[in-house]
Amino acid sequence: MSRKVRPCPRTPRAVRLDGHDLRHLVATTMLSSQVPLAMASRTLRHSTLSTATEIYGHLLRHVALDAVKAIETALREREPA
Repeated sequence: MSRKVRPCPRTPRAVRLDGHDLRHLVATTMLSSQVPLAMASRTLRHSTLSTATEIYGHLLRHVALDAVKAIETALREREPA
């Protein structure tokens, strides 16, 4: 999040989130739950997919790991017995 979560002055345990914070929370939750980036981008109404990639691309580690696993599987299947 680009802004710090601020304690709510009335109750020490509550936090105050603005709309921008909530937007990032929703995006982070979707991508951490492996919702495809294109769907998250559309849900957030980004004008282009690259906007979402630039902002949230660092959250897509699972996509990179899945790609590595797919390549590894393909190479193992091609190995001579």
